[in-house]
Amino acid sequence: MADGRTIENSSEEYPYFTDGIWNNGTDLNFSGYTLKGNVHKMYVNRELRFYASIGFSGALWPMLSSSNLSKRNIQFWYNLNGNAGKNTTRNLPYNVNTTGYSLKKFVHPEDSWGAPGQGTGYENSRRLEKAYPIIRYAEILLAYVEALNNLTSTHAIQDYQLTRDIDEMRYYFNMVRFRAGLPGLTESELASRETMQDLIERERMVELLHENARFWDVRRWGKYEITEREPIQGMDMDADGLAFYNVVPVNQTIARNRVVDKKLILAPIELNEIRKSPSMDQNPGYQY
Repeated sequence: MADGRTIENSSEEYPYFTDGIWNNGTDLNFSGYTLKGNVHKMYVNRELRFYASIGFSGALWPMLSSSNLSKRNIQFWYNLNGNAGKNTTRNLPYNVNTTGYSLKKFVHPEDSWGAPGQGTGYENSRRLEKAYPIIRYAEILLAYVEALNNLTSTHAIQDYQLTRDIDEMRYYFNMVRFRAGLPGLTESELASRETMQDLIERERMVELLHENARFWDVRRWGKYEITEREPIQGMDMDADGLAFYNVVPVNQTIARNRVVDKKLILAPIELNEIRKSPSMDQNPGYQY
């Protein structure tokens, strides 16, 4: 939420509602983002990274490169008969998202996916080139805080002392939080190693969303077999109106049939590498 709380523990000032439309008719504009006044209440009062990363039903997509003004600043609705729902004119199931959410991260306001042949007004549509972040400073900061949090004693590296330094953890973790406009850590949170680990895991999930970090994170934390068994859930893509916002298991074969295999905790070692050392074993579960 906007005050840094989770949706499960929202405050009276920034409440989280699971039912009803926020229909005050007034759009909100903040940090260059427009939140339309007719979206579901669950999308109000969220933290800035939610709006920067997630395309929800009713989110506004600028698409400013489109030469047809009527194709700019469009709200896309993912309900069954919405303009981006299953029953659109294209009616191609794999052109529709499966959860009621899409990725808005790395999408520039000028980006438009129109192309010649798709109709009048799309001819000038373009997508800006972007540098993909192999690693970001935020990831370095969170990795450093995680490492400090898991130290159980003091380690000396030349003249440098490493320990579970609460002030050091607070400073670097808060750099990520403050950038997102959120409050920093409390003393009680810093005092508990377990609480801090939970906060670090959640912060990495939010800050590094769709940056290829989660795959490795859950394996490092020993949670792969737990998290990957959780069913993928989303909005009811076969419903309209408020029924669309009921949380249901995803009803799409590719996303629904998840494979959890213990061997996937590790990657296979390349066969050429194993041949270099006859005493080396392949990782468990893989064939030579």
